[in-house]
Amino acid sequence: MNIRFEYMYRDAGNYKNYGSVIFSNKRNVTAQEIRRRILLSLGDPSLFSARSLKVPELYFDNFPYDPDLDHCMHEFVDVEEIEGPPMDLQSRDIQEVLEELQAAEL
Repeated sequence: MNIRFEYMYRDAGNYKNYGSVIFSNKRNVTAQEIRRRILLSLGDPSLFSARSLKVPELYFDNFPYDPDLDHCMHEFVDVEEIEGPPMDLQSRDIQEVLEELQAAEL
């Protein structure tokens, strides 16, 4: 099963925009183990830079990004096992993503 990585962007007005990326899971790591490793890497709150992780940024089209009010961080929501095809633009396996999260401050 592949893994859907769900995350969101919350702007200064607390409006939320959700997104997800499906990664391959060649080693069949369970969603529970992936979730545990992500939370260990990100801490609390589970914030990361979408740009650094190379996943789409979820800023709002209707409300332009305002650096004086808004921040650039995205928030991890959850992961789940899914049968859908991988859709990561870098064609990464979830193991690679976990290693990137662990190695860098995103």
